[in-house]
Amino acid sequence: MPRGSAPGERRGGRQAGTRNKRTVELLEKAAKLGITPLDVMLENMKLCYASGDMDGAHRAAVDAAPYLAREAAIGNGSR
Repeated sequence: MPRGSAPGERRGGRQAGTRNKRTVELLEKAAKLGITPLDVMLENMKLCYASGDMDGAHRAAVDAAPYLAREAAIGNGSR
């Protein structure tokens, strides 16, 4: 009788998408502070835009876009 898992079969281990202890701790700390990385990116984008630094504002907008697109998709019920 063959031993081991078949190709592509997973046995044991952490479920896909399960957060590790460090990620959970970081998320809890951020929740306690009341600020998220997205908040920081958006504030940076606003400051750069207000000061006329369009390159900096663009970089911050590009960094924040995936978070905003995901939230928009969840908010619209499309996910």
